[in-house]
Amino acid sequence: MRPNIPSLTGLRFVAAGIIVANHLIPHFWLDPKGPMQGIASRLPHVGMTLFFVLSGFVIHYNYGDSLRSLSASGIWSFISARIARLYPLFLVAVLFDLAARTTEVLATHTEWSYLPYYFTLSHSWFPIHSDVDGRRLAQMFAGGSWSISTEFLMYVMYIALSGLIFLANSRRRILAALVLLFITSTIVYSSHSAGLWHPSDDVWAFYLSPYGRFAEFLLGALTSALLTEMGRHQLAPSRGEQLVGYLAFAASCAWLGGLWLAYDVPTWSGFVISYQRSWGFAPACAGLIFYVARYRTILSILLENRLSIALGDASYSIYLIGSGYFFNLFGGGDGTETWMLAFRLVLTLAVIGITSIAFHSLIEKPARVLVRRLLNRPSAAVARTVEAY
Repeated sequence: MRPNIPSLTGLRFVAAGIIVANHLIPHFWLDPKGPMQGIASRLPHVGMTLFFVLSGFVIHYNYGDSLRSLSASGIWSFISARIARLYPLFLVAVLFDLAARTTEVLATHTEWSYLPYYFTLSHSWFPIHSDVDGRRLAQMFAGGSWSISTEFLMYVMYIALSGLIFLANSRRRILAALVLLFITSTIVYSSHSAGLWHPSDDVWAFYLSPYGRFAEFLLGALTSALLTEMGRHQLAPSRGEQLVGYLAFAASCAWLGGLWLAYDVPTWSGFVISYQRSWGFAPACAGLIFYVARYRTILSILLENRLSIALGDASYSIYLIGSGYFFNLFGGGDGTETWMLAFRLVLTLAVIGITSIAFHSLIEKPARVLVRRLLNRPSAAVARTVEAY
């Protein structure tokens, strides 16, 4: 069993917190042309990219060795563990949404025909729009659940491509694969952002679908492979490697900050908005993940405190339940009453945090254990799997 990396759990909370902030801002700062709205428009691009890159990293870190042989038992153990991790809370979120919208859904009737896509976790896989109001299938019920559907297909794609990932079995080969992925993805996504080509539904293709976002997941997996290979030969980073790590961290921060600020340049904004939608922030996110996973720094310590770990463990509940149903409890106002705004904001965050931790402890964890028992008899291999994601 590979050692746990608690800072990654804290980083999961950061990703979930970014999504929560994206949902909160429009309800607390109501001016549609204010500076906070500009921030809100960029937050989901950072948050979702961080989620997908981190997912690829953690999945490969935890399951790479068990999938290396591509045995039927290893694949089923992986898939069953992922279903147990994702499906119970996803189902709760969808049922919540159905209960809240019973009258609306019953009145339209045709929306019921889309539910099989949800119950099979395939609703983000197809560019389908509702016949009722034109909404995308991916966001028809439990809006944030599109990413769970996208995540699940990326697991399947990861299994299919894992043989190629395992061919990169040395530091040089992994670095070459990372460089190739970076160059190829940057060309593909930047040429699309420049308008050289585009699908009929850009938002679905490059933000919602698993096909447009798999490069982020793959980047995380290769970054994990690099960390594992380095740790195998040298448990602690040398002084020279630490210097390289600090430079890589600085470059990641510069990439993230530069792309973030480029949004405000009028002549670049069209390109930047599209490029940020997927892949744009991915290299910076991969660099930050590698940095906190490999090096013991003040940032690692901040991500490993008890509150960060508790909220990181509950990040799935924060994302799917907290930010989806409790973000508007105390919103409203004109955003000018500073103290009242701060009080209402803190109150909302407290409700989201407490509710999410409760969902994680009382629903998510027990349901995960139950589903894994139903799908997969406990074995030594399953028991020792680190459920970091």
